[in-house]
Amino acid sequence: MFWIKVGLIAIIVFVVISIIKLLLRKLLKIEKVKKRVFSYNHINELHQKIDKGLRIFSVTLILLSYVLLFYYLHIMYVFSTPPLEVIASMSQRVKCPLTPLLYLSKW
Repeated sequence: MFWIKVGLIAIIVFVVISIIKLLLRKLLKIEKVKKRVFSYNHINELHQKIDKGLRIFSVTLILLSYVLLFYYLHIMYVFSTPPLEVIASMSQRVKCPLTPLLYLSKW
């Protein structure tokens, strides 16, 4: 229910902004400028090199995360669980199997 409300609010905001843009363009008689989604307008050579490096880095990171998520799922558990010493000390103190979840919420 929460995500439906968030999505509805986002759609309403998008529609209101689009209507205001349209009305202002008509009122002020401004032509719509057609923009490309992915532009290659660079200020200088350094800007072009940094942009190319960031694009390569982001695509590599996306592919790496895909491979880790779907082919090496056990590696993802290393980063998402507390150290084994913490789990071992909790299991010595607690008898009920569900109570360690209460301790993990503090992480």
